[in-house]
Amino acid sequence: MVSSLGQQAVKGGVGNQGIEKDRTDRNGNKNGFAKLSLGKKIFFGFSLLLVPLVGLGLFMLHSLKSIQDATVDLRSENLPAIEVSKRLGKASADLLNAATRLSLTLDPVDSAATLAALDATEKELAAIQADPALASTPAAVRLLPPFEASFRSFAGTAVAPAADAAAPDPAASPAPSAVPPARQGGDFAALDSGISAMRDARETLDDTQQNFLTLLGKIASAQRDKLRKDQDSSNTNTKVAARLELIDAILDKTAHVASETNRNIARQDAEAIAATAKEFDDVLPMIDQLLALTPPERDWKPAAGSSVGLARKDDLSNAQSQAQVFRSFLRNFVISWKVMSKAKEKCAADLASLRTISENITAAASQGVDERSGSTLKHIGSTKFFAFAALGGTLLLALLMGQVVTRVLTDSVKAVILQIANTLSSKTEETLKTAEHFNAAGKEMERQTQRQSEAVRKTASSLSQIAASTKETAVRARQARDMSRETRSAAESGEEAMRTMNAAAEEVRASGEHLRTAMGELREFSKGISQAFRQIDAIALQTRILSLNASVEAARAGHHGAGFAVVADEVRNLSHRSTEASRNSGSKVELALQKVEEGVKTSEEALLRIEAILESASRVDGHLRSILDHARNTDTVMEAIAVDSAQQSEGLQVISEASKEIDTITQNNAEAARQTASAANHLREQAAEVRKNVQELVGMVEETHRERPLLPVNSPAQPPTAPAPYRKAFPKPPSRAALASV
Repeated sequence: MVSSLGQQAVKGGVGNQGIEKDRTDRNGNKNGFAKLSLGKKIFFGFSLLLVPLVGLGLFMLHSLKSIQDATVDLRSENLPAIEVSKRLGKASADLLNAATRLSLTLDPVDSAATLAALDATEKELAAIQADPALASTPAAVRLLPPFEASFRSFAGTAVAPAADAAAPDPAASPAPSAVPPARQGGDFAALDSGISAMRDARETLDDTQQNFLTLLGKIASAQRDKLRKDQDSSNTNTKVAARLELIDAILDKTAHVASETNRNIARQDAEAIAATAKEFDDVLPMIDQLLALTPPERDWKPAAGSSVGLARKDDLSNAQSQAQVFRSFLRNFVISWKVMSKAKEKCAADLASLRTISENITAAASQGVDERSGSTLKHIGSTKFFAFAALGGTLLLALLMGQVVTRVLTDSVKAVILQIANTLSSKTEETLKTAEHFNAAGKEMERQTQRQSEAVRKTASSLSQIAASTKETAVRARQARDMSRETRSAAESGEEAMRTMNAAAEEVRASGEHLRTAMGELREFSKGISQAFRQIDAIALQTRILSLNASVEAARAGHHGAGFAVVADEVRNLSHRSTEASRNSGSKVELALQKVEEGVKTSEEALLRIEAILESASRVDGHLRSILDHARNTDTVMEAIAVDSAQQSEGLQVISEASKEIDTITQNNAEAARQTASAANHLREQAAEVRKNVQELVGMVEETHRERPLLPVNSPAQPPTAPAPYRKAFPKPPSRAALASV
């Protein structure tokens, strides 16, 4: 606020004569714009500024409407064209790929794939025509007919006959496979028919070629056997060799024609296939020459001991017939291949046309979008240019009108500013006097507060020492209480341990009694076992005697008692081992019986010692109970001391905190007093600055820049002491409530 007053209030202290003169000058003409109030003048000025802005806004709305219309046209006409071109492009691309594979492989599988692509393309075309959003657009109406015409030329219709399907010789090969009814009449139907006919002709050609070569191989084999085994005259061998030479030439020529035909089929060279077929015409004269060298009867008589003979002349006639059939099939295959090649060329032309039309569709759609986008961008550019031009003109007009309105408003406000400046000048003098009183009162309050702060600090120091001593006493009381509790806990643990030990000693004593009883029973049982072993020893002795008697009787029996003598010896040996085992066991039982006697004596001694331990434990238990009673009494007393010490420490802590709070309040009061004095001094400086700014403001309004003398300030007789520096921690002067509380 001070800075704003410094900028607004300039050079105060202007006399009333200058103000009245200024009002008189401005009120000389009371007509027109000068009669209006300040609010109406401001409203009128802003209304004039809004006129060009409204015009600019209307122009921008018109431009945006034009851009919107262009965008709607782009969406309603060109985007459907892009959709049509995209869908037709995808369908035609699949069709072109399948047809291209078919033209390369001539495989019926690829023919089926091409047929599926034709069906998909036709469905897509029907879907586009059935969609009113696409079929009704100018782009679709313009682009669909040529595409459909080219597609129908390639795909055919359901009623037209197959084109260029030249049938081969019916006597030599079967008829070509029928074209599917849904695709008759198109170039693809002719291509499919030609592929089927060519495939059937090739299969028949392969079979005929195999039969012809097999028959020639048999004839050649028979001739070679004859040449190797026949012992006739050299004239016969010469004829056989001549026939073999002709047969080998026929085989070589036929194999050459077959291999070249397959190679040319792989290369799809129709002219080469026809040329290779003509080469087979040389085979028939060679067969006629072979027939001339072969007599009607058998070529030779079988040799002695040989069953091999040559073929008859009718076999060669059969070979000649097979060669003619092979030549006929080869010619029919060439015809089928030419038909298929012609259909392939037409399909290639249709596909090229279809590809060109598809590319034209895409190009036309893209060109339409580019043209529409270009025109829209040009319109946007022109709109932007005119908008910036209109904005520049509007800003220039606004600046001119603002200058006029500012001039008028300045003349109207000048008188009011002069009156406010005079009032501020008088109030500034009063503020200076009040600031002097505040400065003196603040210094006196600061001195009193400092003395109070010293007294509070001493009191707080004493209370802190007492609180520290009390706190230490409370800590020691708590430590003593904790030690008493630990002593009581140890005594209780000792008492519990003695109880446990007494119980364990009782159990040990009972176990000793049980052990002594068990040892006595074991001693009696050991005596019984020793007696049993003595009886076993006596029985073994009697058994040995009986075995000796049996041996004597067996010796008397002679040869018939030999087996019984062996048994008697085994029984004697067994009784001897039984005697030794019973003696060993008896000695061990006697030793165990001695150990049992020693265990009985040891258990009786242990029982006597356990009785002595129980008596000592009973006396220790009595002493521990006495210690526990004293520990409980001590714990109660220390608990009371700890509670009293804690309460006393808390009371002193509260007093110490209250003393610190009083010290803090005193410090705050001292700081507030210093702040009050500093704020009063600062207020005096600000009042002088305001007075100077008011004088400058008045000079600015009157358009004079000369310095005016400041109004005198009533200063005290003695200059006041330097106030405390103004602290930024207290940016605002104290309020009236704060001063009243001080």
